[in-house]
Order: sequence, then structure tokens, then C-alpha cells
Amino acid sequence: MTYEEFTALAKREISTTEYHEVVEPVYTYHPAIPNKETAAKLYNLCGLQVFRDMKPTAKRMEQLEDEERKINCAINEMRSRLDEIGDEVRKMTTATPIATESKKGLNKAAERSFEMRKYICITYHMAKLDGETAETCIDLPMDEKIADDILRAQRDSRYVKDAAWPIASILQNLAKLQGYDSSAFCMAKATFGKGCVER
Repeated sequence: MTYEEFTALAKREISTTEYHEVVEPVYTYHPAIPNKETAAKLYNLCGLQVFRDMKPTAKRMEQLEDEERKINCAINEMRSRLDEIGDEVRKMTTATPIATESKKGLNKAAERSFEMRKYICITYHMAKLDGETAETCIDLPMDEKIADDILRAQRDSRYVKDAAWPIASILQNLAKLQGYDSSAFCMAKATFGKGCVER
């Protein structure tokens, strides 16, 4: 806001020096003054002294904004440098024959691991402390032997009962994400590639 704009809105007189040294920095940085009209109204009601009282806060806000701007610039520079480092590492990794052979070996191992996985659909109950309950299900990929044991023994499977295995914690975390306090395994069935039917 210019001096001319301020004096056009304000009813009290003010010198250019008073405006630029006191009013303008408060108008620019103080969080309690959102627009020109508010600044002019405050000046009309309270005069220059209230702007003098608000000036330390405005000065601190100016310092914080400057600090925030510098931090954001530094963060952007670091992000850019991290991207450069990542690109350089990827180029070096893919440029060596050893890395290429290792990648082939990893791909084969991943393929074998995938072939040994099986998806099962687990239905589970969820409950809130106020008594509200719900039932839903989820497809989970797992080792074929583990899946077969759960399908055979259901809730009596050690992979379901034993807290050392993650089935119980997975279901509990899913329940919490949906706003419930507890969960309980209900049943499991093979998906045969069809997936769960949401209940």
C-alpha cells in the first residue's frame, strides 16, 4: 500500500515519514492487519501510537518470514542435490557388468519367490468400545506353506494365534485405520485369483 492509498482511506493526517517508518511495516507484516481498510480504520480509531506498539511484533514477523524463506531455499537446494546424487548413483550402478548380472540374479530370485506365494482372503470382525461391530475381508499374499496351514486350521493355525506372526497385528492395524478398537480373525479361504468380495 502506498502513502497516497493510505491517506485516501484514513481520516487523520499523517506525514510520509510516519507512514513509511511506522504504519507501512506494521501493515506489511503484522498478522492482525489483513488489508488496507483495516489499517486505515485502526489508524482512524487509535492514531499512530497503536502502530508504534505493534511495530515490534511486525518486525519479528518480518524476521521469521525471512528465515522461513532462507530455510525453504536451502531445502530446495538440498532436494536438488539429492536428486543429482541419486541420478549419479543409478548411472554408476547400471553401468557395471557386475550390477547387471546381480540384477538378473535378483530378478530370478524374485520370480521364484513370487511363484511360491499364494493369496488368501481373510474375513475378520471389527468392534468399537461402544459395541458397534463390522465385518470385512482382505486379500493377503503369503508363503504357500503358511497359506495352506491357515486354510486348513483357520483360527487354530499358529500363524493366526501366535503373536510372533503378523496376521493379528495386520488385522488390528486395519481395524484402527477404519476407526475400530479391536479385530478378530473369522475365516480364511483361497481366492483362486478372484480376490475377496467386500462384505
